[in-house]
Amino acid sequence: MQRTIENTVNVCSGYRYQDPLQSILTRFKFEAYWAIAPLIQGLLAQDHNFQKLMNADWIILVPSHKNRIKKRDGFHLEKIFEKYLDPSRRFMGLTRIKDTPPLFDLSPAERKAALEGAFHLHDTHLLEGKSVLLLDDILTTGATLAAIGSLISTTKIKSISAYTLASVEE
Repeated sequence: MQRTIENTVNVCSGYRYQDPLQSILTRFKFEAYWAIAPLIQGLLAQDHNFQKLMNADWIILVPSHKNRIKKRDGFHLEKIFEKYLDPSRRFMGLTRIKDTPPLFDLSPAERKAALEGAFHLHDTHLLEGKSVLLLDDILTTGATLAAIGSLISTTKIKSISAYTLASVEE
């Protein structure tokens, strides 16, 4: 499944966000059921689009705010994607500086407002002329990827794309 977010980020999603995957991800993220990580990583291994996108020069995990990580018993996207992350290509210059409310119950306009100023980008010189891949778990409206994409596109990158494990139907 592919879509373009605000003419900035081309997003590829591996699977639809529906059961049984929805239940699996919910347990993983909110109940700290880490034992199912190999199952999720197995889904990534089967997705040829994911494998192709991992050739980007820089890979950026959508960052969570430190308070959100604490609330989720340490959940961070690394727990999903860690098996596939090459530390030498992982860009650490994007941080979430605003503790936004959970976005799933917000309208698209409320999501956009909540994400205003939520991220900070540094070490931008490292991105110049490079391809960038954003990784996230679930794509709903695309507001988070759009906010990050517009921030990153202010640098002189070659290209930006994104991969999400699952996507809510449009």
